[in-house]
Amino acid sequence: MSDKYLLKAMMNRQRFLSLHKSVPRDMFSSITLRVLDSYTDYYQKYPEHDEIDVEALSTLMKLKKSQTSEETVVINRVLEGLREDVPEDVLNTTIDQLEELAFSGKASALLQAYQSGKEIDITYELQNLAALTRQRMSVQVSASWADGDVWDYIQADADDSGYVLDMFPDFAENIKGLNAGDNVGVCAPTDKGKTSALCRIAVSLAIQEFKLHGENYRPVLYCVNEGMAERITPRVYQTALSCTRAELWQAGSDGSITKKYEQVVGHRDAIRLVNIHGMSVSQVARVIEQHNPFLVITDMPGRIKANTAGVSNDIKQLEDIWDDFRGLAAIHKFIHIGTAQISAEGMDTLYPPLTAVQNSKVGIQTTWDLAIFIGALNQVTPKTKLRRGLSTPKNKL
Repeated sequence: MSDKYLLKAMMNRQRFLSLHKSVPRDMFSSITLRVLDSYTDYYQKYPEHDEIDVEALSTLMKLKKSQTSEETVVINRVLEGLREDVPEDVLNTTIDQLEELAFSGKASALLQAYQSGKEIDITYELQNLAALTRQRMSVQVSASWADGDVWDYIQADADDSGYVLDMFPDFAENIKGLNAGDNVGVCAPTDKGKTSALCRIAVSLAIQEFKLHGENYRPVLYCVNEGMAERITPRVYQTALSCTRAELWQAGSDGSITKKYEQVVGHRDAIRLVNIHGMSVSQVARVIEQHNPFLVITDMPGRIKANTAGVSNDIKQLEDIWDDFRGLAAIHKFIHIGTAQISAEGMDTLYPPLTAVQNSKVGIQTTWDLAIFIGALNQVTPKTKLRRGLSTPKNKL
């Protein structure tokens, strides 16, 4: 790994942030390391830049005034080399080497923590770390600008294919379909319809899955962390059959309920509810692997135990859990829908702001591709009792 190739590979902000700590510093010259360290200052000074501009970097280093005239000559020579193109295959090889070094360091840290007695699911953590590393390494270095056919971009952006939120007609008309890897947050105040919304989403998307794939369908996995799966299952049936509780009782008592349900969703196991009380993220991941779902619903992910050993506080733990599920959704190719409570800030309004999430002003929100907020008014009257506001305060679709 040459000095020039290292510096070229690190000129991308995201790559630098994820890999610079893995650089074997004893392999490179002091000048190369000084330039590399200046990348940190550069990204702090220019937070809007995704790539390093060599001219701006040169100016930034000159203003430090901590280098001799001889060092300045060498640094200028190094910076001049950064203006030159590097073969893509060489750059890819350099990035792969850095990814492998990063994996090695993180794996060693996990093993040391495990051997010291910390509560770590070591097999899950290593498997997950390896999968994420392979996923990053499979992504080829792209051109520094979008130089493809703009018409191809327009057509791709107009593609609405995916699972449609048709239970909310206005959403269905204005939101693209959900696809594997999408991470969705459904938030509501306590006892204002969150579970009902989840049941409706589960039934609707299960129907779409069976229509798309027939007998090759993958199920919906509904992970219950609030209440019990045995009590929510009848609500799923009631939602699928669009019936009252009395009608549900009648269908159950005359033995027709399963047949009617299968006529709607395709199979009795199309929506599988599993109790996950007390489980960690790694344990839930094993449940997911067992069922191979296309959609995972986690009711209150914040009550799942984080894998991260020694997290600093509940807020950091909550962010880690949501980020873990975003990673699992990408690795195992499913849509993830999780829930959260609306905080006091979002009470007594039909349209709570994005910051009105319990224990998170901006943290878990950064992991979402779509936020669906359910709002309600506190004053209960015949007119407002069942009135709800639906909004998407974050919407990348």
